[in-house]
Amino acid sequence: MDQPADGGDRSSLRVSDPAPRTTPDVPPTNRNGGRAAPGSTTPAAGIAASVLRNWRFVLVGALVGALLGALVGAVVPDRYEVSAYLVVTAEADADAGTTPTSYAQVYSRLARQPAVMMQADPEAELGTFGQGITVTAFPDAPVIEMTGSGDSAELATLRANTMAEALGEYSEGETAISGYAVNVVTPALEEGATSPSTMLPSVAAGLVLGVFAGLVLAMVAPRQSRRR
Repeated sequence: MDQPADGGDRSSLRVSDPAPRTTPDVPPTNRNGGRAAPGSTTPAAGIAASVLRNWRFVLVGALVGALLGALVGAVVPDRYEVSAYLVVTAEADADAGTTPTSYAQVYSRLARQPAVMMQADPEAELGTFGQGITVTAFPDAPVIEMTGSGDSAELATLRANTMAEALGEYSEGETAISGYAVNVVTPALEEGATSPSTMLPSVAAGLVLGVFAGLVLAMVAPRQSRRR
């Protein structure tokens, strides 16, 4: 190494520190490996932002849906329901291999057959009369529930009792073969008819549909405005 020209101390010589290395700024990448645009957001965040920015659509949709549901609930007529009960009993010549409970299941299926409904009301149209009847057999007892429904308590009671008596009369012709008879034990009473309210379910359904429609509009509206 060359000596200093002025004969000074070598310690006075200093080696300058190298300049620090810097790395170039690399834009963030998305999941697909491509570079994400500055300020970009995820689709979920964009949808949430659109809904928050257009919350009025959701509010208006909920109000309109609830009002339409209330209107439907007010227009739809009330439906009354009342039930008559029948019991299946075994006669002296009943088959020992069967039970009254099993025959209750059989007769509950036969109740809506044309032969039974024609016996209930020969002059009525089968489709119109059968629409207001629901037949249910108890799974663990020889009991049949005959439920009638209609626009009035009187009509619901008439349907339930008429069909219950018709099924009992029909079973009389089959008793000689099956050994089981069907008898009415509790007729339907007009005072016991109930009318479930349709207002609350209608309002709830309208509210849900209105909120859903408002959410759709809130998500679509910003995109349409940008295109314009």
